[in-house]
Amino acid sequence: MANTVLIVLGMAGSGKTVFCHRLYSWLSEKNLRLNKDTGLNDAVFGANLDPASIATKMPLHYDIREHVSVADLMEQKRLGPNGAILTALNLFVAQIDTFVKQIEEAAPTYTVIDTPGQIEMFTTSVSGQILTKCLSGAPNTEVKLLYVLDGESAQNPQCFVSNMLFATSIFYRFKEPLLLIVNKSDIEGSQKIRAWTSDFSLFTDDLTTTDFITPTLRSMALWTEEFYSAFKLYYVSSLTSSGKTELLAVL
Repeated sequence: MANTVLIVLGMAGSGKTVFCHRLYSWLSEKNLRLNKDTGLNDAVFGANLDPASIATKMPLHYDIREHVSVADLMEQKRLGPNGAILTALNLFVAQIDTFVKQIEEAAPTYTVIDTPGQIEMFTTSVSGQILTKCLSGAPNTEVKLLYVLDGESAQNPQCFVSNMLFATSIFYRFKEPLLLIVNKSDIEGSQKIRAWTSDFSLFTDDLTTTDFITPTLRSMALWTEEFYSAFKLYYVSSLTSSGKTELLAVL
């Protein structure tokens, strides 16, 4: 049975963790195979790889917090929060075979992986690449990266450019299929992002009205337009489930 691994990435505040929960629920509607011992749905494997997460939403087959403690690492190794998260991820990938085996034993149709809100801890570290390569190299497995944008903060042109630069970096670093998810699309004003991505002149008009506009920012905006114009953006709401059908159709 083929397994589609969905690695969900997003900046802090993007609603990534809630989106993971909703995505898990949406996928479970048509993919249900309850494990009588755990009570979990083995058709959709949920994994939390954010060691600093206080509370997770989706049902979990694997939780990195059960294997490593950020608080203990900070105390024992005298690390800061980010250093402890990075160390926790490195310790995790040192045992990556165990994680991959656990997924294979569950034989899911989908695997949903929530990653740290400190996105650079995963995207710029070796641990993120090791995880992705190990999963993509597993038999009958396809990896897709889901980059979640905050549909509220991304209404700021500078924030939108920043997100697109991050998404570009992720795409070329991991070299896996990438889906751009505009979350919180039910929030007033999110239609502005739709307009920007369909007509670049509208974006440049709004960009010129910002307080901080430089030739460099203009150049970056033009460069990122060449990137995101090659992708379809998926507008979803974790609150109302709008956009669910369109997203699930490509997963």
